[in-house]
Amino acid sequence: MQGFAKRIGVSYKLVYSDFYSVIRDLLGKDVVRKNGEVTLAGDYPIKGDVISSGFTVLPWREAILLYSEPTLPSQVLLVAPADSDLQPIEDGADLAADILNTRKAIGSKSVLVMERTCLDPSNYGLVNVGIDLKTYNKSANLNEMVPAMLNKEAELTLLDVRAMAESG
Repeated sequence: MQGFAKRIGVSYKLVYSDFYSVIRDLLGKDVVRKNGEVTLAGDYPIKGDVISSGFTVLPWREAILLYSEPTLPSQVLLVAPADSDLQPIEDGADLAADILNTRKAIGSKSVLVMERTCLDPSNYGLVNVGIDLKTYNKSANLNEMVPAMLNKEAELTLLDVRAMAESG
């Protein structure tokens, strides 16, 4: 970001935020998602001009933000402890069928999620479909999800995985 700021001729200042506040800190508004609609509400101080972070492209976010060309593809995985009886689904040609098979595999197991992040269950149609969702709210650090699952806060967890290209 420092190089980008220099290139476009503006000063650089790091502004700390978290997944719960970053959109509000950028837009000066809170995001309200209800019945598939996204609106902005409230008035808050604008703290920055750009989000420079791993920030998953989601349809509801695209309705209110402009994204640059993605530089690091990411995906959200369902993760289980090594001793779980859960097995990976067969990779299919149809994403919708893969999602349905994943939901079936979850069954009655609990899933650790983090609302208002890329691990928000509403992003993936997991709310109100009979899945035992456990909201992690001890921090906004996505790196705490797997350790929390291993500490038995839930049987499974969602995990954001960034793909990195190898150079050379």
